[in-house]
Amino acid sequence: MPEATVAQRITRAKRKIADAGIPYRVPDDEELNARLSEVTGVIYLVLDEGYLSTAGCSQSRDLVDDADWLATLLHELMPAEPRWPACLR
Repeated sequence: MPEATVAQRITRAKRKIADAGIPYRVPDDEELNARLSEVTGVIYLVLDEGYLSTAGCSQSRDLVDDADWLATLLHELMPAEPRWPACLR
């Protein structure tokens, strides 16, 4: 998919979120639990893309770093979650 197409989709999504008045906040515990599978799935996709990179080398390193940062942040929000890989415990 062309980069311009992805950028336009992100712009539309941001506008839709702003128009709907969806707050930018950390979800409460119940919401976090309900969203965990989807969020971890996205983190794994970002990590895979960074590791297997269909883009340039510098972008792949950035994606791996971003996935690591997101996984660490999620672990800090939910330290007792039993599904974390051993490397995050």
